[in-house]
Amino acid sequence: MSSMRNAVQRRNHKERSQPKERTKWGLLEKHKDYSLRAKSYNEKKARLQVLREKASLRNPDEFSYGMLSAKTDRHGAKIAARGNPVLSNEAARLLKTQDAGYLRVVAARIRKEREHVENAWVNDLSGDGAVSVIGNASTSHVISRKTVFVADTQEQLEWTQQSSNDVDAMQENVVADDVDGEDTKALRRARRAALRSEENERVEEALRKKIQKQHASQVSRAKALKNREQDITKVATELELQRAKMGKSQVVGGVNKRGIKFKVKQRRKR
Repeated sequence: MSSMRNAVQRRNHKERSQPKERTKWGLLEKHKDYSLRAKSYNEKKARLQVLREKASLRNPDEFSYGMLSAKTDRHGAKIAARGNPVLSNEAARLLKTQDAGYLRVVAARIRKEREHVENAWVNDLSGDGAVSVIGNASTSHVISRKTVFVADTQEQLEWTQQSSNDVDAMQENVVADDVDGEDTKALRRARRAALRSEENERVEEALRKKIQKQHASQVSRAKALKNREQDITKVATELELQRAKMGKSQVVGGVNKRGIKFKVKQRRKR
């Protein structure tokens, strides 16, 4: 009877896939996947709990013989081997020589750039913002032009005729003004002079603000280059000091185990 039941074609029960609107979340997690993830999470949680208990019950006065050979840096962190091959003293000294040469090249390039920026401006780098405008501001005034685009030749002729009529009207106004008398001419001249003076002042003020902005930018750039040059020079000096201490015969001073500074005695020149 059981063999006949197994011979009958049964329905294939397929696993439900991720819905189309949730495809961005990846594959649908099944129960077996959730079990593995939950088991791993609980193991990590228990391990962390054990470490917390050990840290809370740790004796700060505990001693082990490994502490005799262990070393720490000035911040109290343990110094341990990282698996890298240890270089010889000569190889490390050669690498420090190459690093010092590169730092000297970079410092010279930055110094040259800083001197170029400082020499480009005659004013001092105190940041007072005092800038003198040289030249006539009226010469920098640019006459604005207006371009009109037309559809055909007929419209272009109409615009040309209108422009010529405007010029004729202006000439007629000038002739009429000349007939008015000397008082009107003097008033017009004074008015034109006042307008020209105001325009010159506006142009000069805009030019002064532009120059002040450029000057402030150059000052900040020069200060940044100077700070970078000082940092690189300081690092190069420290590197040279380390390289000198690594030589066969020590030519510079240092600090002993007790923290006392000392200097190497130099041969007296005769």
